[in-house]
Amino acid sequence: KQWYQRRVAITAGAVFDIVVSNFCFETFFYYSHRLMHHPRLYKRFHKLHHEWTQPSSVESVYCCPTEMVVSNLIPLVIGPILMGSHITVFWVTMVNTLLMTTIQHCGYHLPFFESPEGHDYHHKYFNRVYGIWGILDSLHGTGIKGTLNGKRHYRLFSTTPVSVTYPKKVK
Repeated sequence: KQWYQRRVAITAGAVFDIVVSNFCFETFFYYSHRLMHHPRLYKRFHKLHHEWTQPSSVESVYCCPTEMVVSNLIPLVIGPILMGSHITVFWVTMVNTLLMTTIQHCGYHLPFFESPEGHDYHHKYFNRVYGIWGILDSLHGTGIKGTLNGKRHYRLFSTTPVSVTYPKKVK
């Protein structure tokens, strides 16, 4: 049966496809995003996205068409295509990716969601935090460990703001 003819069920296979799809997204996004920061490509393709040094959800997908395809769409679809996933798995992956992208750019550290601190750092300094989860950033030394943003970059499970837990040091 073709992918659109199969019934979807929450099975171990569907969960596995979602996990693999998210891993593929992280991998392809990290390397394509880092490539967009190469001096020959940055000004032509990626600088538009970095016009704001303080990210906002509105500009999370603000980019040129080439970047949209290379750095956003291909990483998003490669996992479900490689896995031959049901369309529902693709939808779950897409919704999760769009939600995470919006949260990463919103500027607010919302309880129970991924912290935007890493991506805020990326938009401020441009040469760190190319990935979403930080796995490849840690592997390649492009993470933010040891910085104030690095201390604040965690999943929040309380109502105490991270700016209270880790305040900026006033000189």
